[in-house]
Amino acid sequence: ISSLRVSDSAIRAYVDLAREIGWKPEELALSFVNSRPFLGSTLIGATTMDQLKINIESISKPMTEELEIRINAIHHCFCNPCP
Repeated sequence: ISSLRVSDSAIRAYVDLAREIGWKPEELALSFVNSRPFLGSTLIGATTMDQLKINIESISKPMTEELEIRINAIHHCFCNPCP
């Protein structure tokens, strides 16, 4: 049960950050993934047109240094939320 609470807290922190900057959580996640220099491609999953639009539009959401610092701070607090 404790790992569930930790994972819930980690999820909430990332969702709160996304909402604070006016993004959807999916946009935050995909922007982070797309900013990795070693990335060859991004796999997305969508079961609705709205989800597909969010996934596609995320490419126009740039990952800034400040945003990456904030994401890394959350990761530091919850480095392994789902052991």
